[in-house]
Amino acid sequence: MLTFVSIQLGLDTNLIQDYTSRQPTLSKHQEQIREYGQLIRFEDGGEGPLQTFIFEEACRLEQTNTLLARAKQFLHENSILQPADYTLRRLIINQRQAARQYIFDKISDSLTSDFRDELDALLVARDRHLTPFQ
Repeated sequence: MLTFVSIQLGLDTNLIQDYTSRQPTLSKHQEQIREYGQLIRFEDGGEGPLQTFIFEEACRLEQTNTLLARAKQFLHENSILQPADYTLRRLIINQRQAARQYIFDKISDSLTSDFRDELDALLVARDRHLTPFQ
């Protein structure tokens, strides 16, 4: 890639390598590219909408890789710069846990107390080693 850019710009490859070592210039150019592309930094407003999206998806989907692919698609479609994969995976784990709790609470709240007691009784191993549920 470096050689291709060097040829296109008519520059020596070493000059472009020098460019990458100057962090203030690199940061300034990255910001100019973000502004030109009207891209939103993840940390400047992209995290909240992504969390909401992942939560809603996690209420329907379980697999991490599927949620990761959907999250990346959401970021792309909303012109939000993608953070590191470990950041996305952390968000997915947190939102998936929140979605599980939400679903559990929703189901639990719809059950009568008698029915909950009957379900709990299935988990008690009385004089046997196995519970009635097992």
